[in-house]
Order: sequence, then structure tokens, then C-alpha cells
Amino acid sequence: MEIFLPSMRALVSKKLNSESISQGKIASLLGITRASVSLYLSGGRSKPLDLLSQLGISSEDADRYSSLLAEDLKKNPVYAVSTLYSIWSDLLGKGLLCSAHRKEYPYLAQCDICMKTFGTQQMKGSEAIEHVARAVSLLESSNAFVHVMLQVSVNVAYAYGEAVSVDDVVAIPGRIVKVRGNARSFMRPEFGASTHLARILLEVKFRMTNFRAAINLKYNPRIEKILRSARARNSQ
Repeated sequence: MEIFLPSMRALVSKKLNSESISQGKIASLLGITRASVSLYLSGGRSKPLDLLSQLGISSEDADRYSSLLAEDLKKNPVYAVSTLYSIWSDLLGKGLLCSAHRKEYPYLAQCDICMKTFGTQQMKGSEAIEHVARAVSLLESSNAFVHVMLQVSVNVAYAYGEAVSVDDVVAIPGRIVKVRGNARSFMRPEFGASTHLARILLEVKFRMTNFRAAINLKYNPRIEKILRSARARNSQ
């Protein structure tokens, strides 16, 4: 985290600043001093990107992470904390940080604890994760979907097996957001990535056991009519 967190703060600061957000507001959102924000903004992008590349994080992924975190911070800093944890866990599970860690601590050459711990979590219910991934792919390819997206962004939740808690529900970390007029998800689905939508789905599933998935959309009478028609056809 000594390299990752400051580097991401620098990139997120630059992203927010490019949207005409003041240094004081950026400092408040990131929980750091205004002087730190000023320091981040005075430097170029190359240094944080170079540092992150030493951890095995490409510039494309770094930009993707910073865009997602910046979007979350504007909506609710709590979302950003959750997304940051998901990003970090994903990096640990894939073993991307092992090389840099072993250079600093050579005696950890045979260590694979992070991959076993976080990688095992990623493998759990891979079929459920793929269900959500396919759904997200369809939404991203749709030109019409953005017109029914909420301003607070969208998520898709899927209750895996005999789901009883939010940890049993697959969703998108950071949710699905609008990017240049299109729906985009910046991270792979994972368990426990949603709280609000997952709790709603679990409550519905408790009362109607055949319900396994949920999505939050802008209300539209036409959409309601289409959904009711589809449900009637499926029940026949």
C-alpha cells in the first residue's frame, strides 16, 4: 500500500481536478491535506504510473481504477473505500503484487498466502460470476440502456445458491456508470460487492424464492409494462 495508495491518490486528484473540482473539495473527499493535493497536482502523471507499473499495474488499469474511484468519491466516499478494497483484493488474488513484495523481502520467495486467500474467494461460485458478467456485457453493448440508468449509477445482483447474506450475492464493485454516453463497468463481478441492492434482493427472495437477480433502474412506465409482459410470458 505504500506505493499503491499515494499513487492512486495522485491520479484521482488529477482526475477530479480535470472536472473543475477545487483543491479544498478534493482534499476533503480524499481525507488528506490541501497541501498534499497541491503536491499531487504539481507533479506529472508519469511518476505515479511508473510506480504502479513496478507493482505490475498497467497504465490502462491505473487509469481505469482512478476513474472509478473518482466517480465513487463524488457520490459517496464510502463507495470509494469499498471499491478500493475490491481493487486491492483483486490484485492480491491474482498475485500481481508478489514480485514487488519479494524484491523487498526475499525470504518470502515461496509465499503464496495472498493468492490462496483472495484467489480462493474469487474462484467461489465462478458460474454465478459469469452469469453477471454476461449480463453486464449485454448492458454495455446496448445503445438504449443508458436512457434508463439512474444518476447514482446501476448495479446488477445475483443471489448464488441458498444465499442468506450479502456475501452470497454477486454484484459489480463500483457499479455500472455512464462514460461518454455509454454504460461501462470497470471491474469484474464478485461476491459481497453490493450492500443496498443485495439486501433488497435477499428480502424479495425470502418472500418469493424463484427470484434470483435484481437491477436498479430509472422508473419508466414503458419498462414496467415490458417487464410485466415478460413475467406473464414466463409464467405460462
